Amino acid sequence: MNVARTRRLLFVAASLIAVLVATMAYASIVVIYPLNVSVSEVAPPVKFQAGSNANQTGLGGTMTVIIGKNQTSATVSFQVTYQTNYIHDLLEVVNTAGNDYYVAIRVDSPLASSTGAVASAQLILDVGNDATADATVDLTTTGTSTEITLPAGQVIALHFQVTLTEGTKLDSAPLTVQLSLLYSPQSGGTSYAPSP
Repeated sequence: MNVARTRRLLFVAASLIAVLVATMAYASIVVIYPLNVSVSEVAPPVKFQAGSNANQTGLGGTMTVIIGKNQTSATVSFQVTYQTNYIHDLLEVVNTAGNDYYVAIRVDSPLASSTGAVASAQLILDVGNDATADATVDLTTTGTSTEITLPAGQVIALHFQVTLTEGTKLDSAPLTVQLSLLYSPQSGGTSYAPSP
């Protein structure tokens, strides 16, 4: 009985060693397939452009809009005071292509008041500049807006609405918010944008 038991144990041990050796042999094999990638450059189909109130006189200064050389970046600045301030059509997003694009705005770095003066701050997306809020973005928190359709040849007017609480101290330095414009030719495509 001891001999039979020993043979079974040796058989099991030999089987385990064979499996381990086979596993170790395959673990050191790497297969490499070639892959060629071609990248073509195209002009941007969706661009920034100055709105009707760009570079106009605002409260205590000019409402400045600076558009990048290729119209793929923009910087805006404006002044606000106590209560609700609505800045209409300061910047626009235009679709220069012959097909629809799907657009969203992402807040990468939210607006924060050190004094608590800002009660609310919103960016309003208005397709066609027809005074209809097609989407709103809370500028005081990170996140991405609802995706909206930008039809071929149309614009999205960007309106800002900022409310300062009366009786609070104003911030001594300008407040900033970092945003990203996301667009895709496919519905739902903006959700695949990598984080900043």
